Formats: sequence, C-alpha cells, structure tokens
Amino acid sequence: MSLRVWVEERTGKQSTSYLTRWRYPSGDGGGRYFKEQWQAYKLKTDLEAGAPPPAPNTFTKPPDPADVTWTKFMRRYWPHMQDRVKPRSLVRYKEMMARFEELAQPGPLAAFTKLDAVRYREDLSRQEVKGTGRRITRKTVNDNITAVKSAWSLAVQWELVEANPFQGMGKLKETDSRDEAVVLELDEIEAFETACPDEFRPFFAVLVRTGLRKGELLALTARDVDEKRRSLQVNNFKTSTSPRDRYRTLPLSDRIFELLVNRAGRAESGHLFSIKHHSPNWLLRHLQATAKRLVKENRLPAWKAGLRLHDLRHTYASHFLAGGGDLRSLMYLLGHRRIETTQRYIHPLGDRLAAASQVLPY
Repeated sequence: MSLRVWVEERTGKQSTSYLTRWRYPSGDGGGRYFKEQWQAYKLKTDLEAGAPPPAPNTFTKPPDPADVTWTKFMRRYWPHMQDRVKPRSLVRYKEMMARFEELAQPGPLAAFTKLDAVRYREDLSRQEVKGTGRRITRKTVNDNITAVKSAWSLAVQWELVEANPFQGMGKLKETDSRDEAVVLELDEIEAFETACPDEFRPFFAVLVRTGLRKGELLALTARDVDEKRRSLQVNNFKTSTSPRDRYRTLPLSDRIFELLVNRAGRAESGHLFSIKHHSPNWLLRHLQATAKRLVKENRLPAWKAGLRLHDLRHTYASHFLAGGGDLRSLMYLLGHRRIETTQRYIHPLGDRLAAASQVLPY
C-alpha cells in the first residue's frame, strides 16, 4: 500500500514548528510535530523507506509557552528533582529557587528574557549574608545561577519554553576581592583556638598557619611530610599546568611540624586530615559556630561572624606580609600562577594601622 508523506511548516506567534504528515490511499493517516526541521524530514525519510508510523496522538500540539507560568512549571519540577537528588541537596535547591522567585518574581516563562536574567544576577550579587552585613560571595552567586539555569534547561527540554534565558551567561570570577575578605588579628586567632572544638582545632591551626586551600588540606598524606627538611609537599591540583609545577614545598613552623608528625603516626587510610565521617560542610559549620560564639562573648566583631574557610588563607597572607615576607614568596606559598592574584590577598592589619601615626618622621 503506497504512503504519501510530506512536511508542513507551522509558524506561530512564539515559534516555528514542523509537522510531518502521512496519508494512506484509504484516507487514514496521522502527523507529528517537531521543533527542528531536520527531525521532521528524518521521519519523512524513514516512513518512505517503509518504517512503521509513530504511535497515535501525533496531532497534539506543544503547549503554548504563553500559558505556562513559573508556578505551574515548579509543580512539575519538584517531583522530578525529588527522584534525582539527595534530600540535603533538595533543600539547597529549594532555597535557591525561593531566592530566585523573591528577586525575579517570574510569571509566564515566555515573558522572562535574557535581560531579566542579567537583572536577577545583579540583584543577587547585592544580597547580604544574614546578620553579617557582608555581601554574598561570587561563588554563591554562581551556584544560584547554575541551579536556576538547569531548571530552565528542563523547561526547554519539556518544550514549555523555547530558549533558556540564562544560556551563555558566564560565571563570575570567584577570586575574593579585598572588601569581601575577613582577616583575623592575632588575638582573634588565639581566641578561636581556645574556643573551637578539640576535633576541629588541628584543622584550624594548619589552615591559618599555612594558607592551604580546603582541598589541599584534605589531600595531605603522611608521605607529604618531610621530617628531615621539616617541610610539607602540597599538590597544586588547582593551578598546575605541567609536571614541573605539580607540587610546591612549604617550610613548617615548629608547632605545625609537630602537629603533622603526630597525625602522620596515626593517620587514617594515609590521610592526615579526613572528614569522611562528617558532612562536606563540617569544617565551615564549626568555623562559623565558633565565630558566633566569640561574637556573643565580645571577643570578635559582629561583622566577622560570617567567616569562611578561605578567609583563613587571607589571614595567613596578610600576617606573612606584615611580618616582613615578600610578595613573590607569598605567590609561591599560596600556589598562585599570577602575581596579580596574590595582590588580592594584601590587607591592612588593625595593629599596623594603629601604629601608622608613628611612621612619618614629621
């Protein structure tokens, strides 16, 4: 039985779709809509080659994007995510979507444009961390944008909207600026070490005295401690570009050397610092819980309550330079590739500012 097949182009207010139709001599037939022209012609070629027609209900037209609102989309989105992410991650997704709804106030999906997406990122960048007076970090902004962008990608996949307004939006550079960083003074470092839990204290002591990144700290093994040279070998996994700069060697103070040697003797699975029995945010939770406790005791300014692990790296860099260290050596110790990156870690210390009036001879 011969089969007549053809492709029709359907142009609407919102988009253009392509309809592959077929008809038997008896008058029976069907059709299927496609968003892409090549898909419509592929089906035409397959049918002409003798492939069986697709299942019925082929005349169902994709929903009009103007009728799909963000609220309706979320009713479908959450059951989909619930089956695909862990409960803890689902809580974070809900927080980020709630922030997006609060700032962007999306309505019909088709009405949300790239300009709206850019405005949302700008508004998000101006948000403050509750109770600290500090703006949220660029990493937090990027995480929120990534989550919302993935949601819009699902909307495109489900043919609820034609294009993702966040597509092509690049990430903000996450290197901290001087204004975002928190630097601990010497008395504040001492206060942290007396107030933090015993299990967390070695993590804090090493981070604030070596400037290591969190990932570098957790990757340390007993073999990285050189007892003869009293040094530590650190893997430059974030900035390494060749075998020549794969590792950097850090000199160790007596206190940190003894701490690392003691941990090397009882290291679990070879790693000096392991948090496998804790959540990924275990370090940050203890750091900020200790900071809040010190704020209540008036031993730490309130604006430092939102201290981050990366701020310990800024603290190390600031005290290294204040103690007479040079910028080029600091660049190596921090594992930076560019001196411009290291210059972002230059912060004035309070005690040095207090003595500034005595610097000038007149």
